Amino acid sequence: MQSYLNTGEKKNCCGCGACVSVCPKGCIELKEDAFGFFYPEIDRERCVGCGACERVCLYNGETDRPEREISFFAGHSENLEQMKASSSGGVFPLIATDFLSRGGIVYGVTLDQTQTVRFTRVDSVDALPSIQGSKYVQAAPDGVYRQVKDDIAAGRRVLFSGTPCQIAALSRFVGESDLLYTVSVICHGVPSQRMFTDYIRYLEKKHRGKLTAINFRDKEKYGWSITLSYVIERKGKAKKYSESSKLSPYFIGFLRGKIQREACHHCLFSGADHGSDLMLGDFWGYQAQYEGLKSPYGFSLFSVNSEKGRELIDAVMGQMTLGEVALSDALGSANKNLGKPTAVSADTDALFRDYETHGFDYIAKKYLAPAHPFKERIKAKIPPSLLAWKRRRAK
Repeated sequence: MQSYLNTGEKKNCCGCGACVSVCPKGCIELKEDAFGFFYPEIDRERCVGCGACERVCLYNGETDRPEREISFFAGHSENLEQMKASSSGGVFPLIATDFLSRGGIVYGVTLDQTQTVRFTRVDSVDALPSIQGSKYVQAAPDGVYRQVKDDIAAGRRVLFSGTPCQIAALSRFVGESDLLYTVSVICHGVPSQRMFTDYIRYLEKKHRGKLTAINFRDKEKYGWSITLSYVIERKGKAKKYSESSKLSPYFIGFLRGKIQREACHHCLFSGADHGSDLMLGDFWGYQAQYEGLKSPYGFSLFSVNSEKGRELIDAVMGQMTLGEVALSDALGSANKNLGKPTAVSADTDALFRDYETHGFDYIAKKYLAPAHPFKERIKAKIPPSLLAWKRRRAK
């Protein structure tokens, strides 16, 4: 037995919450540790020892997945506005729109009004924008697996988007079903909601106002990049700020492997095949393999891993610019998490100790300072109109 429930080792828990959903007595709940990460806790007095939690745990039993024939593609939506609103090439909203138009249900994560990342159920195209775009925070399951199972029991087709571990947890909980379609993301690991909330407070203190909106991957100023934008309201006025990932303490910690969950650095699902029907991510560095391709608002790398995945892509094929990609090119892309988990930073343990004792502002200054602040701040002063002109020239 390797589960956190038996070992107490944090590397043996990804916080998927499958054990909570499967417990027939409801005696397991996810609780936050000192850093905001969710871990299961059992009420031993109510537990009847049925073993359901151990059977559904991703860290028990065989973790090797059967080999499947997978195909890699690069592409983007031909709908420019759809691309601009997406993190990379706009492939997911194409698929989700078609799925919804055929009477299906789509699940993904959204940011609510308190800037908390939550799973949500979407049953109309009008509601789809709420789950578009990347959210670099771990979402608590909050009963979503049961909700999906109920939809399937009612005969509804379900498209579920999430991290590879969430996909695996849902698949174990629901079991085999022709009605369940899964889309995983190439994952860099997950920080906690608490860390993200503390970062929001940091930004509010910096600007002396209230943060009312945030976008992890805004393309308005820099095009396809990792650029954070947020809106601060102060004295009745709202102002939008854009910040490069190289200047944001939160992104510096995230991209350098400093603030992720411990299990993310030992990910069971890193690799070319996540176990989902379809895998999606950014095709960073695609220009090196495909000269002549230009897409200033994003390019997606994705793999078709099953017949259901092929069905999803075939339905929207005519709405994409699309090309097949060799496995070697996919693995050679700048999206390193396709091949391996994010390496843990050498100072992560010290960072978390100081975070627990001194808070986010302290670790932002001590561990998460930008490497080249002057250069990045100069770049940030370039007028958006000039950057837009450069993008048009790149087309």
